[in-house]
Amino acid sequence: MNQPQHLRTEPAAAGGGIAVERIAGRDGVWLQDSPSNLMVINSVLTLDRLDLETLRELWQTRVMEAGGGRRYARFKKRVVMRGAKAYWQQDPDFALDRHIFVPPGAESLAGKDQLQDYLGRLASLPLPEDRPRWQLLLIPDFGQEDGSAVIVRIHHCMGDGIGLVPVMFSLMDSTPDGDAMLMPAVIDRAGKPPNKLALGLKTALVGPFLLLDKLLWRRDRNPLHGPPLAGDKRVSWTSPLDLERVKAAKNELGATLNDVLVACVAGGLRRYVRHRHGEELGRLRASMPVNVRSRFESLEMDNKFAAVLLPLCADVAGAGARIAATRRRMLRLKRSIEPYFTYVTVNVLQKLLPAAVSRSLIDFLANKCTCVLTNVPGPQMPVYLAGRRLRAWLFWAPQRADIGVGISILTLAGQLRIGVLADTALIADPDVLIRAFEDELRGLIGSLE
Repeated sequence: MNQPQHLRTEPAAAGGGIAVERIAGRDGVWLQDSPSNLMVINSVLTLDRLDLETLRELWQTRVMEAGGGRRYARFKKRVVMRGAKAYWQQDPDFALDRHIFVPPGAESLAGKDQLQDYLGRLASLPLPEDRPRWQLLLIPDFGQEDGSAVIVRIHHCMGDGIGLVPVMFSLMDSTPDGDAMLMPAVIDRAGKPPNKLALGLKTALVGPFLLLDKLLWRRDRNPLHGPPLAGDKRVSWTSPLDLERVKAAKNELGATLNDVLVACVAGGLRRYVRHRHGEELGRLRASMPVNVRSRFESLEMDNKFAAVLLPLCADVAGAGARIAATRRRMLRLKRSIEPYFTYVTVNVLQKLLPAAVSRSLIDFLANKCTCVLTNVPGPQMPVYLAGRRLRAWLFWAPQRADIGVGISILTLAGQLRIGVLADTALIADPDVLIRAFEDELRGLIGSLE
């Protein structure tokens, strides 16, 4: 695929007399892009009309200058390699206009279909390596109601979804006049500090058996996982769904909102495979990120989560039964040490083994899953960027190894959206899968109202 000039990559040279900082293993594990899967978090925000100068000024004052320029200093650091080791290095040529710009051809991206197609192409292209690995691309004229779109691309080595939440929220206000918005409690800070000694002992005793169990699992085999990936991506997302109606359904069923949404994702996948491939989908697994920061830990821009292998209930018939089964599995996961053990294991592998060996082991476990599933709660009130109302916010987490389907759930201001990022070798028509998710949710709500 021919890369646009502004997206071409050039390897950065380590040295030049500029100090470097070793990249921690939990961040370095994401420096494992492959031709078919890039480790880039892609996001898009749609909002009232916004110009480039205002966007750059907002990012400069709210992000680059935060904490005297120290809070998000990683946005000025590029990745450099010395042998097999990765380091952060201050970019001597850093300039905001190299990261925030209007891409060529932006005038042709005024509609949702055109934007989705462009996002799919971007998801197949790496970020430039000769500078810090992030970009904000402004589409000045988007939609039919005098709007704009901002595409945000950040390499996963810079931070996970939770670690990047403060960055995004720092751009947002609760009123058009710029009143600062309090960041919601993404991490529950109530209760007692965790007993690290007890957790460590339990991890040491039970962890090896968990690892052995996972190693013995058979990898998922179904139409959505198994065929070789093409490396070309497609993106789609649902129309806004009423969050209050979904909450009413979860109250009626005695489940959590996450239980209902995860079960509906399983049901949507079941519908899609039946429709597109004419077969029943058996049990499958999703790789689901679980935050392992303590409830008293400040949010830093880094990676501190575990990718847990969660069995989805796509083999269970009936929405109600699927939600009940999902609830039981989620409760077991919440009571398990699996997230902490997974996090520790990945870090140990990174530190003790050669990069190629640790990557092979991590990919071996990842390949047991069909998809990556993420769920991020956004602010539940109207929010504004530089006085412009935020209309929608979507994101797509990267997939690794041979996983070619990513599903993301995000709630914002009383609305729910589900997004899909898929490899064309597995799902060439993500709009059909999106309709399956919509049908599943509306069918559930309709059955209870």
